[in-house]
Amino acid sequence: MADYEPLCMRRNPFTSTASGAITGGNVVEVAGSNLVQQSSVAGASAKAVGVAVADATAGGRVVFITRGNVHRTTGNGAITAGDQLVSGTVAGTVRTLPASGVPAPVDINNGRAVVGIALETAADTQLVRWMEF
Repeated sequence: MADYEPLCMRRNPFTSTASGAITGGNVVEVAGSNLVQQSSVAGASAKAVGVAVADATAGGRVVFITRGNVHRTTGNGAITAGDQLVSGTVAGTVRTLPASGVPAPVDINNGRAVVGIALETAADTQLVRWMEF
């Protein structure tokens, strides 16, 4: 078995592209494939990935301190940046958490299975960068 190391360790700097103006010290969230934005004013973002180290302008590079380790794993099905991920139906893969439905107890259990959030968009069987929770 080959050794493995995450692309970025928890609480370390990670670089992405700002989709809009970002103020250093503010929480950032996934805004698209390899894009982050200042977290939404709606609150309680499920896409939050860290805290910006410094100010950034739209289209510029932004460094943020990650809330979790960043990995690159094979996707099981199409994955969109910002999707919550669970283990895939193929061993060793990740896939998008299926849409919520009923009954509620099943959804609650599915929510507990989330391992992280997609940082980029990827097609089925392609490698995808994601951050663990």
